[in-house]
Amino acid sequence: MYSEDDYNRANKCVDMMKDACGTFGIRVDDPEYIEVGSNDSRQRDGAGYVKHCNGFPFEKYRFVVVIISDPKHKKSIKAFLDKNKIVSQFVLGSTIDRAKITVYSNILKQINAKLC
Repeated sequence: MYSEDDYNRANKCVDMMKDACGTFGIRVDDPEYIEVGSNDSRQRDGAGYVKHCNGFPFEKYRFVVVIISDPKHKKSIKAFLDKNKIVSQFVLGSTIDRAKITVYSNILKQINAKLC
């Protein structure tokens, strides 16, 4: 899940996770992208993300990676995902901009730990 403004970051994140996953013997498949419109993503405290996701069939998925630009958005989005029993991993857009492969390896380790 990402803001329309973070489209390139979402693609970079997926590509880097695919590069990093080989050392762990796991596979990263192409995700189903959930793009939140720019206006919704800029709403205070992540309310636009939550509004956008109401009715989304999350039960089909094991987890969701959420790319956010403002850490203040995490609390309400996380509460929504937890309420719907969806495992989540949050990544700041600024982290994606500067991250090396080791950061993506750590993200994959965190996701794996949450799914076990």
